[in-house]
Amino acid sequence: IWHDDVTTLPEDAPLLIMANEFFDALPVYQLVRRAAHWHERRVACQDTMFLPIAGKPVPDDLVPEALRDAVPGSIVESCPAGVAIVRALSKRLATQGGAALIIDYGYGGQVIEKVPLDTLQAVHRGEKVSPFYDPGAHDLTAHVDFSALAAIAHNRGLAIHGPVAQGALLGELGIAARAEALRMGKPPHEAGSITAALLRLTAPQQMGAIFQALAVTAPGRP
Repeated sequence: IWHDDVTTLPEDAPLLIMANEFFDALPVYQLVRRAAHWHERRVACQDTMFLPIAGKPVPDDLVPEALRDAVPGSIVESCPAGVAIVRALSKRLATQGGAALIIDYGYGGQVIEKVPLDTLQAVHRGEKVSPFYDPGAHDLTAHVDFSALAAIAHNRGLAIHGPVAQGALLGELGIAARAEALRMGKPPHEAGSITAALLRLTAPQQMGAIFQALAVTAPGRP
């Protein structure tokens, strides 16, 4: 049965939820620092080209206190839709029981560096392009703030496991042994493809560190 909204999920049994590359596809909300104020980041059209601009100033309390005095040009990113979904799922898990596993592009929390934290990107045929170029023709994605999701679940009384890098998770689950079993008896080119796939999934410079995994479980559940 397909569900268009979490509110229609069944209520008569524990829930087992897996979200793989789901939260990274939800819309993000960005604030950008300009001089002494934070501004909502919006999109304008100039000569048929779309580009990001700084909108009206916003109250400082919309920005986490530790980030309010960041240098001009810094960006704070959030995902209101993701927050709402995790809040709803956490309420269900707390009352019905069960567990959720989230695997996605992501990071552990907001970090202001010299480079603004702007993770919004577009992908076309495996290559990164501007998210404002040819809108509607590319996949849009943004990295998931796993610390924010974990905090919501924790506030609902759920147990938090992770986040942990995908490479570490798959390593603990025995992916190296699985790959070795698959390589046995295979011709060199097929064995090489398996090795390449293993590296792609686990190597820190590839999906091994870029992807994070977070599990939340209902109170008293393993």
